[in-house]
Amino acid sequence: MPSEWKEALHFGVQDAVMRGIVQPLECAVFPRKQSQLAFRTLSDVHHMGKVLLTVSADDNAKTQQLKFRCDSQSSYLVAGGKAEECVDVAEWLVLRGACNVVIALNCRSVSNQLTRRIGLLRSYHNTHLVLVFTPAATTSTSATNLLEAATSAIGGKLGAIFILPAETTERENGITVSTVSHLDAASRGIKTLRHFVCLLAEGSWSTCEMRHHAGLPALAVHWPHSKRKGFSLRQSMQVLDALLTSEEKAVVVIVKEEKETGGSKAYTAPSLDTFLPASIEELAALGEDLAMCSSCCLKELTSLSPGKAFVKEVPSVFIIPGLQGPPSEVLKPLARQIMFPTFCVRLSHTSSSLSETAGLLAKHIREAQKKGPYNLVGVSWGGVLTLELARILETEGVETRVVLLDGALDMIRSMVDLLNQGSELEANLICRLLQISSMKVHEELMQLPDWSSRLNRALLELPSKMKSREKHLGIALTAVADHISSILQFQHPGTLLSGEVTLVRPADESEDNCGLTKFFKQTVNMKMVEGNHKTIISNRETGNIINRFVL
Repeated sequence: MPSEWKEALHFGVQDAVMRGIVQPLECAVFPRKQSQLAFRTLSDVHHMGKVLLTVSADDNAKTQQLKFRCDSQSSYLVAGGKAEECVDVAEWLVLRGACNVVIALNCRSVSNQLTRRIGLLRSYHNTHLVLVFTPAATTSTSATNLLEAATSAIGGKLGAIFILPAETTERENGITVSTVSHLDAASRGIKTLRHFVCLLAEGSWSTCEMRHHAGLPALAVHWPHSKRKGFSLRQSMQVLDALLTSEEKAVVVIVKEEKETGGSKAYTAPSLDTFLPASIEELAALGEDLAMCSSCCLKELTSLSPGKAFVKEVPSVFIIPGLQGPPSEVLKPLARQIMFPTFCVRLSHTSSSLSETAGLLAKHIREAQKKGPYNLVGVSWGGVLTLELARILETEGVETRVVLLDGALDMIRSMVDLLNQGSELEANLICRLLQISSMKVHEELMQLPDWSSRLNRALLELPSKMKSREKHLGIALTAVADHISSILQFQHPGTLLSGEVTLVRPADESEDNCGLTKFFKQTVNMKMVEGNHKTIISNRETGNIINRFVL
């Protein structure tokens, strides 16, 4: 290139820089714990600059000291039904410094190989390891007896309890759930207890969350692939080092296999609190909102649009809310970011099936907007109703487009699993929402014959300041219970939906479509947004996703 060309090019670029026309590429910097978000930014075609991860000396130090250390002066209780799994946990503790371990088994079947492993742990590590054969702690008395037997067998203060499934069958018939809840109640007075860990027991999640709310130690860890052939708890337990030493105390953790790396990764399960009203006051406000509607209807929310009356030809957005509180209040931050006329579904407090509710809503939506496509946004629990609504609209020959804000059926049902089943589900739901911590009341509720009697008994525990709102609390509790029941009874319609679908999930969750491919012909578009299940609603990016989707 001739020198005069080079000089002209240099002068032109320099002049453009001075006038701000040429600017450096934006460099996105993320802390190491946001590495997933950094990789997503790197793959975004709209991002042109560098993507950097900051790794400090402190981060390196933390990775070096992740190994959990046991207190040699404390005793450790491992309770479960399968001897091999209990010995795996005991070995994990011994290799981390535990000197006093009690294994409480529900059966007397211990193989020669396991007996040898126990003997080696005793001799090589000079560990006081005691084997106790006892029935599952399914009553208050048996749980208390188990703790007394554990402490008397080896002495010392009880530092941790590790609980494994009481049975190895697919359905445990409530034995493990009962064991966890009774050991929880029996151990609450033990001041030296530093860890309460439940492994492989999905039914323990609700108890662990309640312990966490009470300021007590609690951790539930589950491996979804644990029932596959070849699963080894002994190898999989390495994840506990990070979980038990982390400053951010997770309560329910799901460890999933990573196909790309061949390893596994721990994800903190969403707290059930983000799916439900956060306080008794919010629960009462939800009841008041439900009481004002004798039948489900639509309410237009304030958005960036001037309103449907002024822009009748512009497509609308129809939001089907969850159960976190009064819909118009919960959805207000989201609606104010949407550029189109926005309607919110208001549900009735009267009980009706999911299909009946969806059919009535389809009629209201077609009255509000004469022709499709119909843009449906399902929030949280409302995602299941959104799927049924889209199915009914498509059977009427119109086009639908669906955005689910963390509202996939499989994920919602996994949240319901936190509450367990049957009478325990209803008792757990009532105690959680009315903030009843008494195990005595919880057991009373489980013994009562039906929902109505449980509700009436629980309302007697209301604080005096909430007595005047008893009626609305009852309405809200019954509505939540009915909604959960309809979700459990929901059956796959058989025919796939034809419309587009986008699933928005919190950035810290796994990037899977939560089984939505069972419902849609088209590929599920995944969008990850900063925040948790509840706060992604108010994230500006969520509004942008909906706006781009409608356009």
